[in-house]
Amino acid sequence: MGEMKNSFDTLVREYPSGANVQSLLAAKMFKCSPDQIAVGNGAAELIDILAQYKNEKLGLFIPTFEEYSSRFKSVTLQKLNNQNFTYDKNDIIKLAQENDGVILINPDNPSGNFIPYKDLLELINWFKANKKTFIVDESFVDFAENGLDSTLMKEEILNLYSGLIVIKSISKSYGVPGIRLGVIASLNTELISLIKKSIPVWNINSLG
Repeated sequence: MGEMKNSFDTLVREYPSGANVQSLLAAKMFKCSPDQIAVGNGAAELIDILAQYKNEKLGLFIPTFEEYSSRFKSVTLQKLNNQNFTYDKNDIIKLAQENDGVILINPDNPSGNFIPYKDLLELINWFKANKKTFIVDESFVDFAENGLDSTLMKEEILNLYSGLIVIKSISKSYGVPGIRLGVIASLNTELISLIKKSIPVWNINSLG
């Protein structure tokens, strides 16, 4: 925030960096390859674009963040009937078996349900073996217990399986939602390239 305040006059008078520079900066920040990551005007922009390229039947636990159920064309909503709206890795596998993949918000919003890192790694191996799509939104992971150690947004994890797609809202982590900044990453560089081509020119302002 201090750097933005000190550079405010310059930032508002100059064009922002282009998409390639944004990808380089995001790749450095999340320790992955620039061709594995795209930067969006908030996670919402990336969710909307991703939904245009993923037409599979995807399972989604509810209640959860409504942007996914409203944007994706073919979503199976799995209602949670227990008092605390909790589910575990076995529930995720069961949901995946009935669909082409699963959208997982981890930690979930608004329930706060959290799948531990160890279980996430087991799930990635299962999704890979069964050739299912695994979309993980970890916008709130920084606020979870051991959250900073639980992120999937790093090259060693992304390289495990091309069907893994990770989305993150950066603005939540830094407490600057008004800036509108999010990232999406995957080993599926063809998909990331399509997303980059679908993003409007200058989608990220200079502050972002």
